[in-house]
Amino acid sequence: MRTTVNLYRTAAPELQTAVWKGDLQSITTALVNGADPNALAAHGDPMLVVASSRGHLAIVKALLAYGAAPNFAVQNGPALLEAVRHGHSHVAEALLEAGAAFGWRDAEQAALYNRIGLLEIFLRGVPVNQRGANGDTLLMSAAFGGHIEATQALVDAGADVNASNGNGWTALLAAASNGKSGVVGLLVRAGANPKAADKSGDTPLKMAAQEGHTEIAAILKAAGAHK
Repeated sequence: MRTTVNLYRTAAPELQTAVWKGDLQSITTALVNGADPNALAAHGDPMLVVASSRGHLAIVKALLAYGAAPNFAVQNGPALLEAVRHGHSHVAEALLEAGAAFGWRDAEQAALYNRIGLLEIFLRGVPVNQRGANGDTLLMSAAFGGHIEATQALVDAGADVNASNGNGWTALLAAASNGKSGVVGLLVRAGANPKAADKSGDTPLKMAAQEGHTEIAAILKAAGAHK
């Protein structure tokens, strides 16, 4: 369970600067002298969140060692989500080892940004076809990002290639409209319906044609799409 702390304590300005810059010595000295590891830094985020977003692994480990709560979130956190979002896999792994909770949003960010190692970890606890608030799936995020590796990993894990969200949007529509030909080909080969339209009546072929993605249009036509 993610934690929200009600009593917010702001770190000293020099400590906030040290976290931002990755000054391990200053952070360690402050922690040894009793600084609160859960104190807030820049923009109201806990120091752990800032260090995680910046990729400062040594500082993350130091904060955790002195009692920083891995699931403490205020503005942008928690720390794990920021580490995943910014591509700091080693930081994310350290947070997971410290007991950081994860869920669909973490897996979605891993899919969107092609963090394969983390995505595989998250899929151990997040069902591959679990949906977000609007019915979005992990596969839609990977397809929108144009990531062949993440898309393939999700297909291999059993993702429904024809799932649609509240607007009728599918992974194929996301990839086609965004010009991701490699993902379009992968999805079609995996059984995605090239004729499926969203609630506005837009099909992958129509979207590809509107955006000038001729290669994608050719792939879709070869798969049986005609409008």
